[in-house]
Amino acid sequence: MAPDTQDMKSQRQTIAVSQLLATYAVDMQWSSIPSPVIHEAKRALIDALGVAIAGSRDPVVEKTLAVYAARGGRPEARLVGRDDRMDVLSATLLNGVATHALDFDDTHADFFYHGTVPVAPVVWALGESIRCSGREFLTAFVAGWEVGARIGRAVYPSLYHKGWQGTSTVGTFAAAVAAGKLLKLDAKAMCNALGLAAAQAGGTRQMLGTMTKPFQVGKAAMNGLLAAMLSKEGVTSSLIAIEGPLGFAALTAPSFDLTGTVQDFATRYELPRNTYKPYSCCLKHHPVVDAFLELRRKHGVTPPRLQSAVCTVYPALLDSANVDEPVTGPQGKFSVQHSAAVALTDNLAMLAQYTTQRVLDPKLAELRHKLSFIPDARMASEQCEVTAKCSDGASVTVHINGARGGIANPLSDKDIEGKFRESTNPYIDASRQDRVLASIHALDAAQDIAAVVAAW
Repeated sequence: MAPDTQDMKSQRQTIAVSQLLATYAVDMQWSSIPSPVIHEAKRALIDALGVAIAGSRDPVVEKTLAVYAARGGRPEARLVGRDDRMDVLSATLLNGVATHALDFDDTHADFFYHGTVPVAPVVWALGESIRCSGREFLTAFVAGWEVGARIGRAVYPSLYHKGWQGTSTVGTFAAAVAAGKLLKLDAKAMCNALGLAAAQAGGTRQMLGTMTKPFQVGKAAMNGLLAAMLSKEGVTSSLIAIEGPLGFAALTAPSFDLTGTVQDFATRYELPRNTYKPYSCCLKHHPVVDAFLELRRKHGVTPPRLQSAVCTVYPALLDSANVDEPVTGPQGKFSVQHSAAVALTDNLAMLAQYTTQRVLDPKLAELRHKLSFIPDARMASEQCEVTAKCSDGASVTVHINGARGGIANPLSDKDIEGKFRESTNPYIDASRQDRVLASIHALDAAQDIAAVVAAW
């Protein structure tokens, strides 16, 4: 049987998820997007731009740039936080790496998926190169974000437990949709772009705590853009690349449910389920950070006073965010022991607490050894309980039921702008920060994104 005939036979036997998602994205119009969703998109873009500027000088960005700068094409788009300009594909890659380099970017409330980092670098670079309007920019951003999160919801938690990183796998589809929207693909071409994205989707959780984690996320953004550009040129692909018997869902997730992926298009948006990190570490650590900050701030527990602490936590925290002896800054972000120790010691868990120098501090290592972590299936991801035994005989127990920044305890607009300013203070002055923030708030009135990006 010819491949095309087999493909058509399989398509008749499944929900046409790829085609329906492609049509949904192509049909999305600025006027149909509710204003609260647009507001959330702007919050996400402010957060992402701040962490991208802060991450733009990270060693993984410098090393990746060294490879691409010598080989890139014509200068079509700027690198966020730098003076460099590169071809649109390379700029998307580098900006994606920078946005995820510090692991400080947003996360979906319901599953471990950083929804903005695969999409924002695409609309930044491609939007600048084609000089789209602000409304086109925001519509493409929302379309990519929504399709990516819908696919993510369908394959979680199975994809995660299998060992794939959702941001770099699912994110490839999100990036392809955002790019396809800006390139004005029709539904057939958008469906081909999803197929081309499926052919490139990859990245594993084995890379947590290494430079490869942000690289594979940046590559997802670049791969999605490449998928849309190839589709625009007429490169074809399977039209059931997500739902087919050998498609993305079947190969990456032992169990999945695609039904909800293509329901409630007009009434349900995923962006309102986005959350923003107040602490520069793995999201799973945040309730623990909250607990140790409370021990210090409310109960006067300090490292010299602490004899031991038992932390009861969400079980998934301990599967990949539990590096008990970190030796690098990136490993520190995935060491719940380190996050707890710096919160108690520094009264903070920000960028400065996750440098290699800070991780190697012998006093922090000594404190980490006083901590034990116990999984408890009754705990949700935003919960934990810590009981601290003190040298003076006191015992203090702290319960966290909704981590700061989570869906039950969200960051305000003021909090997100404050995070942007704190993250970018070493790189841009207050007046430029003001201009950047104002430009994002006014995106829907912008006629030329290239002029907006020039102010960043």
